[in-house]
Amino acid sequence: FTRAAQYAEIFEDYRAIHEFGETWDFDAYSEAQAAATVQDAVATFRDDTAKLNRWYRDLDRMKLFGAERNLQINSKTLKNSLIPVTTRVLDNLRGLLLAVGRDRATASLSEYS
Repeated sequence: FTRAAQYAEIFEDYRAIHEFGETWDFDAYSEAQAAATVQDAVATFRDDTAKLNRWYRDLDRMKLFGAERNLQINSKTLKNSLIPVTTRVLDNLRGLLLAVGRDRATASLSEYS
């Protein structure tokens, strides 16, 4: 069991994805992005998108099966529960990026017209 416990520690990295999915609030995030300066909004979008893409790649490379002596470890359920978190948030971010960009461009255009 000691070797199985050591093997299970590799899944600790995926806890951050789970906790992020449990606590992420799209409405609060979109309000913060709308209120942020252009530079801050761009930096936040870039950082968050990079983090989510990295998580998606990590999940894609996750080992689905492992064995420690007589104990079989199946992480397919874990992977299948975490991938929707990353794809849902990435889709939300892409849509929000378009909306924020459109709103800021419209505001700039009306300011200079």
